[in-house]
Amino acid sequence: PSFVARHNLTYWLNRPYAGCGAAAHSWLNGERRANVPHPQEYIERLERGQDPVAAVEATTPALERSETMILGLRLLEGVSRASFLERFGDDPAQLYALAISESVSLGLLELTQEHIRLTARGRLLANQVFWRFLPDG
Repeated sequence: PSFVARHNLTYWLNRPYAGCGAAAHSWLNGERRANVPHPQEYIERLERGQDPVAAVEATTPALERSETMILGLRLLEGVSRASFLERFGDDPAQLYALAISESVSLGLLELTQEHIRLTARGRLLANQVFWRFLPDG
């Protein structure tokens, strides 16, 4: 516990974050943004009063839910069902019933009243779980 990288929890819990500087990335207000990668170009853009953002990608609610599951499953404790329900208004066990039941039957996921998490085997084969949570289309 004294060595947990708390700053990374923002990413694993799929919470908004702002990146500042060359090559920095942000995820705010339903958009991913990436700044220009080269420090000199970043500085020059700012000096000219230009936006240093090089790329913008809009996210959808379905993608946000999906990424919250995939990123949260990277944590040992997995995804909190209560937190997911509070954030999105859906119980992930119901929203992703098929993905979860398939993964449980393969011994890759564990479903409890509180969490959905990878098993020890699931941590070795995590991509076999993650793709099941990708949104359609």
